[in-house]
Amino acid sequence: MLDMQINFSKWILIFFILAYGLVGCGGGESSSTATEVNEDTPKPETEVFIDHSPSPEKLTSTAETSNDLYVDADFNFQSFRTITLDIHVQSYAGDNIGNSLLYVSSIDTDITELDDSRLNTKSLITVSKTDNNGQTLIKLETPQIVNNLLIEINSLGVNNKHIVDISQQDYYVLYLN
Repeated sequence: MLDMQINFSKWILIFFILAYGLVGCGGGESSSTATEVNEDTPKPETEVFIDHSPSPEKLTSTAETSNDLYVDADFNFQSFRTITLDIHVQSYAGDNIGNSLLYVSSIDTDITELDDSRLNTKSLITVSKTDNNGQTLIKLETPQIVNNLLIEINSLGVNNKHIVDISQQDYYVLYLN
């Protein structure tokens, strides 16, 4: 019986130590104070409009520092754009060519012919594969300065290289054969 009382006393002691530790660790006062919002506090009646447009002389002169730089209000700060290529690959006979690999690369804007030696400086953007119907839908994020794409098809029975001018719109449907 004495052993039972000692074990019970040990459990009570452990319980109180844990409870004291939990209570002692939390609930301290914070050093920050909350401010009350009084409904009687006066609120500004009108908002002040600040005109941030530059003076006309700054728009015509060269900027000396970064504080002197200004852009038009409708200037687009995005450095990329999203375009969609809806590509259909067909043989010369008009049959859909499925499971063909497509390589899409960016090329210089002034390259317009497939025999231009500068095509070797292309930059690969993505690789895609046509489905069983010879179709693929590719969404690309390209830099704003990219205006021409080279699309190469890894398949027999089709013209394997195509230059696409993407400067006019953001959605292109291409039938390549």
